[in-house]
Amino acid sequence: GGAQLLAVTCAACLVSTLTWRTLAHTGDLSVFKADKAVARLEFVALCIFSVAAPPPAVRPAVTACVLPITVAALYRAGMALDSRGHETASHWAHAAFRFVGFWWALLALAHPSWPSAPRVALGSTCYWAHMLYSVRWPTAYGVRFRAADWYDYGCLDTLAA
Repeated sequence: GGAQLLAVTCAACLVSTLTWRTLAHTGDLSVFKADKAVARLEFVALCIFSVAAPPPAVRPAVTACVLPITVAALYRAGMALDSRGHETASHWAHAAFRFVGFWWALLALAHPSWPSAPRVALGSTCYWAHMLYSVRWPTAYGVRFRAADWYDYGCLDTLAA
């Protein structure tokens, strides 16, 4: 149920955060494999919960069909772009993948009365504004943006936001 999904979601967030910090500094690919495994577990848990949860807990057509397909398509697009050397486009596809995944998890975990059009619009605006600010701020000062170089700052900045 919801408690298990919350536990898997928290674990996925923690492993993802630790993975990219470790990977950026050590290049240890075993942590990347752990991140992928936990992300897949999160995807499967969200799929199961989205289908099995009682109707008031989720919006079935969106959470059971639209969001999983969109998450999978954006993930695959990001990987394809990255393998072709399109680093910037890959990062934006990954940001969109995480954005849709965030809303999918939130819709699955939130009380049915919480999601509203103004809240979703505000959350979405803040996400993309923060993303643009985070990428444009270093480049505005003539610094090439590399996520690994700005990772610690990004984590603190996100917590502050």
